[in-house]
Amino acid sequence: MQNKPYKWGLKVFLLCGSSGLVYDGFVYQGKTNHLDEETVAEYGVTVAIVVHLCQRVPEQLNHKLFADNY
Repeated sequence: MQNKPYKWGLKVFLLCGSSGLVYDGFVYQGKTNHLDEETVAEYGVTVAIVVHLCQRVPEQLNHKLFADNY
């Protein structure tokens, strides 16, 4: 975008609890990331980030996951 105020930047994604406590985070820097290439190819970067963060959530504990409409 020509009129973008900052040409470079970072996006920070956080995994938080209902109390607001941050459990994990992911700094997205564009092409230099550590996401699963198969997930990115099949579903896109946004889904790959959510999957990456959800790997920290223990399985079989009946958690609910909510996300905004990013």
